Amino acid sequence: MIENPIEAFFRRSVESPLNENLFFRNFVLDVKSVYSYIEELLSIPEEGFIDYVIKSGPPSYISFPDVVQYSSFEDATSKICQVLLNNDNNGLSYIETGRLLLEDGKQRKDSALRKYGENHAKTAVELGLVQCSYNQNYLTCLGYVYNQLGYEKGRELMRRTILRNQFVRKILWKASRGPVSLQKEMSFFAETTIKRRLPNIRQFLSIVQGSDLFPLFSNIYTDIDHDDALL
Repeated sequence: MIENPIEAFFRRSVESPLNENLFFRNFVLDVKSVYSYIEELLSIPEEGFIDYVIKSGPPSYISFPDVVQYSSFEDATSKICQVLLNNDNNGLSYIETGRLLLEDGKQRKDSALRKYGENHAKTAVELGLVQCSYNQNYLTCLGYVYNQLGYEKGRELMRRTILRNQFVRKILWKASRGPVSLQKEMSFFAETTIKRRLPNIRQFLSIVQGSDLFPLFSNIYTDIDHDDALL
């Protein structure tokens, strides 16, 4: 039985075997097959992916990494992919990743470099571009070709991979049933953490929304009183 391409995408049926093989240094990624896979995904209207999220029901649980925190979306996408590719995808620690992402001549403590590298690597993991093993960051098959896609195709791919994020899926499922507050759904965090992560969640949702007018987004609010609409 042939798996539905949308279901295969959410299950990572195509990506997971390739990503596991990328840990082997003698493995040669068939880049053309990855491009074909991406082209197939982009040929399917985004509504189909959103419908899948809603019909699948709410996630059984939400973990802290599901609520992303980053300083630069570019650093969590194109730049981290380039940094890892420049290293021949041999793996970089969080400190090394942070140092290479912040090549601006400023002196920083290792703790700051580690935090920056970790935040952006974990965001890239949520976006399907990076995988982490034993605290080392590596490219996935999507991350391997991401910078060759160009801005428009890269953005369209991110609109779909963001939908695999558990927290985004929970928000969209709830929004399909009525008003939902991002702050309320993040209440398991401290208030200061909510303030840091809320703009990132808003950006994730804004990227998914794009220029399309999906009705359920009108049900998403930032604050608990539903006074501040997302878009």
